[in-house]
Amino acid sequence: MYYRMQFSSEQAIYTNAIQANQLLLRVYLLVNSQGGSLLDYTLLPTLLDLLLYMPRGKPKFRFLCQPYTLELIPNNNALLTHYRNISKPLPLFGKNYPLCGTYEAYHGSTCLSTLGKTGPLSHNISIQTILEEKCDASLL
Repeated sequence: MYYRMQFSSEQAIYTNAIQANQLLLRVYLLVNSQGGSLLDYTLLPTLLDLLLYMPRGKPKFRFLCQPYTLELIPNNNALLTHYRNISKPLPLFGKNYPLCGTYEAYHGSTCLSTLGKTGPLSHNISIQTILEEKCDASLL
């Protein structure tokens, strides 16, 4: 099952790069401990936006006090739309923003999301298809 989970806050979720990276690592470990995969993410000072693959059902997060929304993604077409929209608020869809999965796909970085890893993706959509969808300005 695929999900989009968004944590938002009026106050900053993190205040420096170390806290941001610790938060992302914590999310990554929590998703993996539940048998899931972090497909893509965007972390902004007041927003943590996640695309998740969770084969055992709904993800469980209790470490942020902020409210969150959880949306079940029904199919691969909808998943591609979410891949595009998760990095939409960023210049160049996140290619140069290190706190998102798009950056990992282009630069390798820490590779917390499956976009930054080599090998087949768990949901049978090629990395090329995802990146084309993310960067297709005509779809915005």
